[in-house]
Amino acid sequence: LCRFILGLSFGGGIPPMLTLFAESSPKVGGDQLLNVSCFGWALGEIYAGLLLLWYMPNLMGATDSAWRWILRLSVLPNAAAIVPMYLFLQESPLYLYVNGRVPEAMEVVRCITAFNGQASSVADPPS
Repeated sequence: LCRFILGLSFGGGIPPMLTLFAESSPKVGGDQLLNVSCFGWALGEIYAGLLLLWYMPNLMGATDSAWRWILRLSVLPNAAAIVPMYLFLQESPLYLYVNGRVPEAMEVVRCITAFNGQASSVADPPS
């Protein structure tokens, strides 16, 4: 189950993260925000390496349960991020618009442009 959750969060999380960054980042400095967010990959690798050093220092495992503990603990960062992402991330305005949820899409666009200091540049879409 933990392997499934880890794979699902990894495979299902990267494309939306990149899309939301591209849609909501300011024009100036947005590319640097994306680069900083990708720094999490390096931190994850360090975390995984430390888990291996702690539980399986010679990669053989002192007990049969060492790999299970590594797998359980490797899920923790993703599990800890679920609630903040659910509470603070907004749906993609493009997704909302394509699915006919235009008022919601416009509200998200207004929120993004206000965050980027461009609130006055939002016009309502044609009806």
